[in-house]
Amino acid sequence: RRSARDTKYVIARENGASPVVIWVQAPRELAVRRGSERDESLDHRKHSVEKMEALVERTSSALEVPGDDERVIRIDGTVPFDEQYSSFMRQLENL
Repeated sequence: RRSARDTKYVIARENGASPVVIWVQAPRELAVRRGSERDESLDHRKHSVEKMEALVERTSSALEVPGDDERVIRIDGTVPFDEQYSSFMRQLENL
């Protein structure tokens, strides 16, 4: 939500940081599949298909598209990681 991002923007600026929104876009089915099939690690949790569907639904219903006044890096979640990373780095350099 924009209100949540605005709160974080204030904190970032008070601390000399330059905030950026990282917006990963992927179809619902892909997000559910990845979350239910991935290997679990310290920073990645694996969930059942039902749990992933609920998480994706809750997240997408609360999502507010970033505004023109926000610095945004858009990531295409449908392409391989190497392409995502290259795109991320290009966009970061152009901010």
